[in-house]
Amino acid sequence: MTGRGQRGETVQAPSDSNSLSVRLLGGFGLVRDRDVVEVANGEARVVAFLGLNSGAQRRSYVAGQLWPEVSEQRARANLRNAVWKVHAALPGLLDPGPDTIGLASSVHVDIAEVRVAADMVLRGDGSSNPLPYAQLFSEELLAGWDDDWVLFERERLKQLCLHALEDFSDHCADAGAFAAAIDSALLAVKLEPLRESAHRAVSRAHLLEGNVVQARRQYETYSHLLWDELGIAPSEAYSKLVSFNCTTASPVAS
Repeated sequence: MTGRGQRGETVQAPSDSNSLSVRLLGGFGLVRDRDVVEVANGEARVVAFLGLNSGAQRRSYVAGQLWPEVSEQRARANLRNAVWKVHAALPGLLDPGPDTIGLASSVHVDIAEVRVAADMVLRGDGSSNPLPYAQLFSEELLAGWDDDWVLFERERLKQLCLHALEDFSDHCADAGAFAAAIDSALLAVKLEPLRESAHRAVSRAHLLEGNVVQARRQYETYSHLLWDELGIAPSEAYSKLVSFNCTTASPVAS
């Protein structure tokens, strides 16, 4: 399967002089000194793969992942050719070794911001401002690419973001930042519409804010969607959460 880079996109690069920046979110992009650099598909795939895998990677592993349909000898030759072309067009982007290859440590990769932000949230260090998280977690990794290694990393990143958004929502709701809590939970719903824990986070935030009707409406929206798609009902835990708080004034349990 072949990845398709999206050319000519605006990619925000660091402000340092002679900076190099790789964009993987929303589509592939490569920037040098704020100018978009066009590279062929083969070279783009090498840069994208290295951007997803931090640190030096064994050349045999990179070649096998990027060209699984050809012999090992041919795959390694393809990698050597792509690396040579990238180095000729953008010296300083790659950090080659005798048996390894990676991006130079000075290269900025946007996915690193997502991973750092998600780690902060999951460790409880996130702020109550939802905007940066919404911006970071709402773009698909390498949109339009269908390589097996891209599909795997895309799902891996989505799961990381979903857990971070739900944790962030709960944190904000407990702190009384209800707008941020609901916004983050709804973004999780958008990323994965059939995910119950995301819908439950929306209802929980509404209940803590005292909006029982909206909490119930979210539950019913999910209930109808789940029945239409899979023919099943929401979990007993979600049902009890909403029905219990719709009939009593008891506090919401985490």
